[in-house]
Amino acid sequence: MHILPLFIALILVISSLFQLVQVAYTSSLTYSLSLYSDEANFEFDEQRVGNERLLVETTLYLPNVGAHQYELAANILSWHSFLRYQNASLEEVNQYLIESIRSRPTWYAPYLQMSRFSEKHSVPAAIEYPEKLAMRFGPYMNETKLVLYDKKFSQWEMLTEEEQIALTVNFLASAQSYRFRRSLKGLLESSKGAERMCKLLAFNAIDHSSCRES
Repeated sequence: MHILPLFIALILVISSLFQLVQVAYTSSLTYSLSLYSDEANFEFDEQRVGNERLLVETTLYLPNVGAHQYELAANILSWHSFLRYQNASLEEVNQYLIESIRSRPTWYAPYLQMSRFSEKHSVPAAIEYPEKLAMRFGPYMNETKLVLYDKKFSQWEMLTEEEQIALTVNFLASAQSYRFRRSLKGLLESSKGAERMCKLLAFNAIDHSSCRES
C-alpha cells in the first residue's frame, strides 16, 4: 500500500533533478551566446567552440527540451557559421529553428533569426517569408523593426511612393524612442540604407553618433 506514494515521490524527485540540470545547461547556453556580443571573442578558439558544440548536443539530448533551448542552439551555431568556424551547417541551424517554431509557433524571434540567417548566407529560408511572420508575432519588438527597416531602406527604389511614405513615418516614429535609438547603432553602421536613414534623422533634428561618424 505504501509502494505507490513512494514511487510517485521518486518520479517527482527525478523530474526535479532533470529540470535543475536543464536549467543549468540552458544558463550555460545563454552565457556562451552572450560572449559573442564582444568582438574580442570572435577569434577562433578550438576548445571553446568544441565545448559549445558539446553543450548544444547535450542540452538538446535532455528530456523536455523546448523552443527556448532550440533557439539558443541555433543562435550559437549561426555565430559559428557567421565566423566561418567549420563545425556548423546551414541545415542544422535551420532545423533547430524549425523545431523551436514547432514548439512555440507564435514567438517572433526564431522567424527573425531565420530571415537574418538566410539573407546572410544567400540561401532560401526554410519557411516562406519568415520576416513577415516575425512582424506578425512581434510587431512592437525593436529587433523586428530593425530587420524591417534594414530590408526596406536597402530596397528603397523598389518601393512604391505610398510604401516609402509609410516606411518614413514608421521609422521616424520609432526613432522618437530613446531605447530604439540606442539599438540603431549596429543598423546604421552596416545597412545599405544607412545613408538615407541618417538623412531622415538629420532632417528631423534627431542626432545619432553613428551618423556623425559616417
